[in-house]
Amino acid sequence: MAAPRDPVAGNLRLYFHTHHGFEHERQIAATIIYKRNTPDGTVERIVVKYGKTAMDGDTIDTEEDILRSLWGAEHIIKLLSVVSNRQHSGRKWQEPFARELDNPNPILPWKLPISELNFPVAARSKFFIMEYLPRGTASELVERCEAMNIDEISEPLLWYFFLCLTRACVAMAYPPSARGREPPRVLREMIPRHRPRPILLGHWDLHLGNIMFGEYDDDPEAQPVCHQVTPILKVIDFGMSQYESTEEDSIFFNVRQTGEAIYELAIMDASLPDDDEDRGTFLIDDDLGWTPFLTFASEEFCRDPKYSQKFRHTVARCLAVDWHDRPNLQYLLNTCMEQADAIGNPYKLADEVNELFDFVPTNDDDGSEYEPSDESVGSDSF
Repeated sequence: MAAPRDPVAGNLRLYFHTHHGFEHERQIAATIIYKRNTPDGTVERIVVKYGKTAMDGDTIDTEEDILRSLWGAEHIIKLLSVVSNRQHSGRKWQEPFARELDNPNPILPWKLPISELNFPVAARSKFFIMEYLPRGTASELVERCEAMNIDEISEPLLWYFFLCLTRACVAMAYPPSARGREPPRVLREMIPRHRPRPILLGHWDLHLGNIMFGEYDDDPEAQPVCHQVTPILKVIDFGMSQYESTEEDSIFFNVRQTGEAIYELAIMDASLPDDDEDRGTFLIDDDLGWTPFLTFASEEFCRDPKYSQKFRHTVARCLAVDWHDRPNLQYLLNTCMEQADAIGNPYKLADEVNELFDFVPTNDDDGSEYEPSDESVGSDSF
């Protein structure tokens, strides 16, 4: 019998099936989605990210370490479990204080023992387990809109997305579990009042494919109410992330990429050039009533009357060519919070949200599918 092309994936599949009852459902590069049926008929899923080769180990270690420091941030994908081994024996790797409070009866233990005798390849590889997010990526959202001839997402909904992404940026600057802290629960990201020195963590890959949508909050007392109406947005994939020496390359570049994501959702185009040299620029001048600056946002967008001046100006500033012209986190957070509050009753967006997220079965050539209304099926991503 021929050996599997990817021996790590094969051994992981055997481990999760044998010890935890999970079946392999889908693999995307070095990320595997597993699912299992529970006695009450529901489906549980996990996401496992691993290093295919020994050379990938450092990258996995770094990403896992970052996710542990971000544990407790509401808008960052959640680390569910780590391997029980010497590497994870220190204080930092103790089970998060609020893990079971946040998620009673966790889907897996915090630390997973794995026998090197029974699963030698998996035991020697590097991997960690994350939560599953069922409603796909923001890039898939754009694709669904194009398939359904939806030519715009409403500004109120974009402000909700903007606020969620900004909170994720706040988490990267002030990680809830960094520096020995242990949050009492999963927290809504806010800039600390005493303003400690920020952590200079740059995501460096914050595009629509690394922005995902999860569940609704079905608690009628949940705050903010918008999470009862719109699925929560989370940032994923910290594989390219690194700690920088300047705010320009960390905080303000995260702000730039946040603005880029909202801009692409607003113009319904997820295929803009990655290289700044291939991008056009527009000089904001006095005729718009704004202090002049150069932005990567197009003139058409900056003058588009279907969006408010506040929205256009905030996005354009995030996309400023000179990082000094971009808004700082406090200003951006305050702006997004004010605009989200001004929306009023979020339930008026329910029909739009349902159309975008809950009634859109699609199948593409590679067999992936997106049908969140059927809990037995997942997104092409996690």
